[in-house]
Parts: sequence; structure tokens; C-alpha cells
Amino acid sequence: MTGLISWNGQRSDQFGIMVEKFPDYSRPRRKFDSYTIPGRNGDLIMMQDAWENVEQKYSIAAGSGEQSSAPGYFSAIARWLCSPAGYCELWDDFDPGYFRLAYYDGPFDIESLADGRYGRAVIKFICMPQKFLISGKEAVEITAATQIRNDTAYASKPLIKVERSAAGNGTVTVSGTIFTITNIPEAGLFIDCEAMNCYDTIGNNLNNRVSSSSSQFASLKPGNNAIGFSGNVRRVFVTPRWFEI
Repeated sequence: MTGLISWNGQRSDQFGIMVEKFPDYSRPRRKFDSYTIPGRNGDLIMMQDAWENVEQKYSIAAGSGEQSSAPGYFSAIARWLCSPAGYCELWDDFDPGYFRLAYYDGPFDIESLADGRYGRAVIKFICMPQKFLISGKEAVEITAATQIRNDTAYASKPLIKVERSAAGNGTVTVSGTIFTITNIPEAGLFIDCEAMNCYDTIGNNLNNRVSSSSSQFASLKPGNNAIGFSGNVRRVFVTPRWFEI
């Protein structure tokens, strides 16, 4: 079976690359703290609701005949892989309903075949532990109190956009967490529950305008989650960011 991957918005087939086989699946390791207690059998463990990063490897074949030439051809592939800084979206057609956030830290070593026109390599991405559902990237418009259902086994950290009906203040309630917003901007604002940050539509920090009833930002727990708003809030958009592990 051959396939393709998309990395930072560019597809492998744009570079004459095929993924030669179904990639191995790695499940992330849960984070935990372990303590040795003198005189007690075994260790005391404190499990965290968090997981470590994982590796995602792909065996690739590169080359497309006459349009390929060494070293320029392989250099173009290296730029595709190595140029992005930080986490970017990684997708493959072996598991098409999901994507990961990953980074590539190199190196890029390729076995050159046929005078540099073809080659083979194993490329390795370092991924955040979540396998995000592509469906979770779609913002859900909320115009009245309702519920959003999380059908996964994991609580997600949504991105919430708040739009106002008039100048003034308002509240947004997400799964029991109440956000109180002072002086809602005309263009609206975002509450990013993953980054634990609030900002306007051009990225200016607005944390001083938002307070929360909880020490933690809101999460969408497995099952039904109530969403509502009051005051000068006209509607909200919730991007749920569903994920599996």
C-alpha cells in the first residue's frame, strides 16, 4: 500500500514522494510521578491527566524520473521538512479522519538511487500526543443555550469566539465554567482554552477583560456539555478540538 502525507499545508506527492507502507502506530505514554516509600511494597504513583509526545515515522520513496535531479531535488524535500518552525499540522491518508500537531527536527538522510533521481528514507516527526479529529476543527455557531456532545473519551480544550450584540459586558458559560467579559470588542474576542489566553481578532492580548469562575479554563468533557451566554453577547462560535489518544 502506498500513500501520502501532508505537512504544514504541502503534500508529499507535490515532491514526487510516496509513503511505501502503512506507518506504525505509537500510543503515547501517560505522564506520572513515582515515589518510593521506605518499608512499603512497590511505588506510589500519581497519574496525570496528560501524555508525553510520540514519534511518527514514515518510510518514503522519492523520485519522479526526469524532473528529479540531485542535489537540487533532495534539497527541495529537505526544505519542505526542515523549514517550518514549531508545531505544524501533519496528516496522512492512512488515517484520514485525524491530524496531528508535530515538528520535524531532522536530520534528513536519504539513500540515493539511480544517480540521485530516486531515493529512500525514513522520516520522523515528533507529535503531540493527541490525534485530533478533523471534524473538531469546524466551529459550531451557538445563538441560544444548547448542548455540545463530546463522543470521545477525552476532555478537549475548545477555542471560543464571542461576538457582541451591543457595546458592554457579557458572560459565556461552557460546561459549568463562567467567563465574564468586560467591554466586549466590536469585532469580538477569542478565548483559547488550550493556550489559556484571550485575544482580539488581530491577536492583541485581552486577558485583563476576561475572568473565569474556575481556576482552569473550560473543557468539553465526554458526554453532553451545556453552552450558554448572557448580557451583551449575540452569539458564540465553539471550535471543539476533539481528539483521541
